[in-house]
Amino acid sequence: LKGLEILSPLMFKPALVAFTLSALQNTHLTRLSIMKMAFSPKQWATLLNQVTLSLLVSLELDQDCSTSELVSFLAHHQSITHLTFSCYGTPHRWIGFLCTSKPSIVLPNLTELAGSPACLLPLLHQISISTHFQNLTLHFDELNTNGSFFFSDILSCSDYIPSLPFLIVFLP
Repeated sequence: LKGLEILSPLMFKPALVAFTLSALQNTHLTRLSIMKMAFSPKQWATLLNQVTLSLLVSLELDQDCSTSELVSFLAHHQSITHLTFSCYGTPHRWIGFLCTSKPSIVLPNLTELAGSPACLLPLLHQISISTHFQNLTLHFDELNTNGSFFFSDILSCSDYIPSLPFLIVFLP
């Protein structure tokens, strides 16, 4: 098994959670998508702390995944090249000017990153991206396109990536 998409929280219900975790831990996954979960931050933390996938190169998660737990997961999964946040869930609020810490991890192989600015900004603040990075894709919903924050969000995200070759912006 090289790729797995989990698109229902039913796979993490008591009757199936052992099977799901076994499938995650006992395979050689290179691609993993976990979406439409409606997990709490604690549930995301529990899941990400229990899974180690040494061959993983592509990861897609709901945008409500806890940034701090994801950063911890990414620190142990340096081979990831593609990271995508789905449109499912509500990203956690982030106030950039209150966060003054330096990036905590370097992701040397990350070449593509996609999601909403509300989801990506907290992550970009905690990671360093290599010079091999290729593609930043920003998704905006109808709430984000009103007012001057639209352009500010684009610039804020692109500021974290030196020599950004490709920027793709999706509008509603």
